[in-house]
Amino acid sequence: MNKNRLLKLLNIFIKYTDEEHFLSMQDIITLLEQEDIFVSRKAIYDDIKVLRENGYDIEIIKGKQMKYHLLNHTFDLIEAKLIYDSINSINFLSSKTTQSLSNKLLDNMSIYQKESIINSSLKTNSKYDNDKTLYILSDLQNAISNAYLVSFNYFDITLDKQKKYRYDKKQYELLPYALVLIQQRYYCIFYSLQHKSFSNYRVDKIDNLIIKNESLEKIPFNLEEYLSKSFKMFAGKPENITIQFQNELLNVVLDEFGLDLLIIDKSDTHFTINITTTITDNFLSWISQFKNKAKIIAPISIIERYKQHLKDILNTYI
Repeated sequence: MNKNRLLKLLNIFIKYTDEEHFLSMQDIITLLEQEDIFVSRKAIYDDIKVLRENGYDIEIIKGKQMKYHLLNHTFDLIEAKLIYDSINSINFLSSKTTQSLSNKLLDNMSIYQKESIINSSLKTNSKYDNDKTLYILSDLQNAISNAYLVSFNYFDITLDKQKKYRYDKKQYELLPYALVLIQQRYYCIFYSLQHKSFSNYRVDKIDNLIIKNESLEKIPFNLEEYLSKSFKMFAGKPENITIQFQNELLNVVLDEFGLDLLIIDKSDTHFTINITTTITDNFLSWISQFKNKAKIIAPISIIERYKQHLKDILNTYI
């Protein structure tokens, strides 16, 4: 058995066949000859048998002219498209890395599937110039796996589009617990040994990350529960709130909080929910976009805060 020939034959099946596209024996011979491989039909039959015995689902269609195709590519068409679109929509990947990852994916597809995916996908133009965020993600994942403490600087962007480090470039020293992707941005959930609390930081705003190669003992942490009480990754103390919405907003509310949302009351016109989440200005702004179609029912403290939130907006125009 010629291993090089076997590999070339497999690549031909991957590249030129799929569920809807086939090769005749003469097609296979011609493609092998283009690779400077000259071989008999019997040798190709034997190689196809070896590939099939090793798990490659090469189907043989019998007829006046035998046809062959590979059914089990690494990903089927829709799986590959989902991955391709995800890679191309993530803006913190550089154009170079995006292209490299896309090529690795598409190299496992037939030329017909590749063309279909590329022609039906939209690429984002807002790509980063470098892969700094990708490297930081890798280091943070390593720190999470080993329970390592890390230190880093955290910055905002100024009107001049320059970095401005918080706290006079003071290094944060925190223990990373999890990385989560929310609305195409990665956040790292850290635990502060000093403040005994969790907080969220955008990974693309982390700079000068240093891993302290000393494992620490972690406290129990439930990521799903934590995220359910954190509105759009804004930090704060979770509070219980009851809100009434008009029924036309049901799908909008379910999109935000999920199908497991507890609806405590409903009628022909309204439904009421009770949730525990961080009551930030961002959350109050989310409610205010619905105008008179959403109403906070309880508690009084949040109602008063919401009134002040609306007054502050109104005062901007007075």
